[in-house]
Amino acid sequence: MLTILLPVISQFAESEAVHIGMVILAVPVTLYVVRSEFGTPGSEVFIAAALTGLCLLVVAVAVPALHDFETVLTVSGGIILGGAHLWRWFHLRPQLNKGDD
Repeated sequence: MLTILLPVISQFAESEAVHIGMVILAVPVTLYVVRSEFGTPGSEVFIAAALTGLCLLVVAVAVPALHDFETVLTVSGGIILGGAHLWRWFHLRPQLNKGDD
């Protein structure tokens, strides 16, 4: 179903409001997950990467002086934030699930 909507969604991708909306959604979700990982052994890499990616996304939207670099900041922040979540999935989840045996 989502693939059918991709052409429509891509029309809105250039909109500043879409970028702002995505950052508004990313901030609480990322901060919630980061907060939940505090104290988890080995979570330092995830926390540092997630906060770095989130900061790049926020700066891309919130600092008008960096408008020329908005795409680079947004893509970099998204890749770092996504990578952090993948790292968390593969490295931290197995540790947390060991106690369930």
